Amino acid sequence: MTDLALQNAKTGNLRTRKVSQSDIIKALICMEGGSLQKEFHKVGLPFSVFVQCHHKIPSFLFEDILAVFNALHRDTKTYCGYRVLAIDGTTVNMARDPSSDCFVLHPGAPQGYCQMHVTPLYDVLNKTYLDCVIQPQPQQDEIGALAYFLAWHDFEEKTLIVADRAYASYNTFATLQSTRNVDFLIRVKQGNGAMRPVTSLPMTTLDR
Repeated sequence: MTDLALQNAKTGNLRTRKVSQSDIIKALICMEGGSLQKEFHKVGLPFSVFVQCHHKIPSFLFEDILAVFNALHRDTKTYCGYRVLAIDGTTVNMARDPSSDCFVLHPGAPQGYCQMHVTPLYDVLNKTYLDCVIQPQPQQDEIGALAYFLAWHDFEEKTLIVADRAYASYNTFATLQSTRNVDFLIRVKQGNGAMRPVTSLPMTTLDR
């Protein structure tokens, strides 16, 4: 039990201590797999304060924290001289709110639900997140998220971007090829889809 939690247990009142914005941010960053209420209880902070004050914390603060963390990161593992970055999307369930942009409604879920689509850019060898794009699930655009990463970041070292076939498009390939210091490895569907004309091209040593 932390000193703060012990003090709160003795006083029987979590409101005796003024909770700062930095306290809430630290609690959020250090959270594990429990509920918000459980995680805040573990660090001795009143969950009611989070409910009342979380909307006052601007989202860009977490972007700045991630940027500062990565700037201090000194692990520089590479593969054949390449920094390996993987990109993939996933969904995160949210509290149901029919008025939200992330509200999803279809015949399989007549009551509807809320989901956000998260697309991170992950350094595979150094196990750090370089960036992340969060979109309402109905407006998900994974190819657009990759285009944002390529436009926003300066790749100062040789970089290999790895992605699955959801990112395969001629526009994506053209953008990647025109981005300095970036090569890519992206799965494509064989025999159908937009990549079908590629199969008619002559095979070369590199293709094999």
